[in-house]
Amino acid sequence: MHVTLDGRPAAFGWSGCATLGDLARRAEEVCASEGRVLTALSADAQALDLAERAAWSGRPLAGLGELALSTTPLIQLLAETLDEMKAHFPALRQELQAVAEGLRAGREAQALASLGKVVGLWEACLSVASDAGTALGRAGDHADLLESLRAAILPLDEALRRRDLVLVADLCAYELPPLVDRWEELVSALRTAAGK
Repeated sequence: MHVTLDGRPAAFGWSGCATLGDLARRAEEVCASEGRVLTALSADAQALDLAERAAWSGRPLAGLGELALSTTPLIQLLAETLDEMKAHFPALRQELQAVAEGLRAGREAQALASLGKVVGLWEACLSVASDAGTALGRAGDHADLLESLRAAILPLDEALRRRDLVLVADLCAYELPPLVDRWEELVSALRTAAGK
């Protein structure tokens, strides 16, 4: 079997690997030690979806002619992810405003649907920012801000449980937008640390 990594013959050994999953894990270990992430895999010119690993990980290596692995530097993936995240802040501000206005205007169902989007985006961005800070060795630099962003959801959650929609509207209008500004500063700092 011929194994390539980023278009060159793979320099890592794969003895002891019986399946595609075994070889992918070995490649990921090697790549991680070099600051790279496995981003594509094909077996005999058939692309395999890394997100659907269960569909192919048990496939035996025996009988395969060619395996091609592609990687991307972790720092590049972080930079791209942070850039995507930065693009969500205007929408996050708009959704917070829409929640507040909707609740004040009596459009509860619509406002709460928007609030669901806000919370989902908030949690996804928290995860990305935390992972990026850790990967860049900067997790401690921003721990207080990340904790305040996590904690900001708690009063919102409590107000929702009490069905205090006036407080929910106030939190969305007055308390959360300044945190989005601070959050944007954090992402910009992490993006600067990630470089080009």
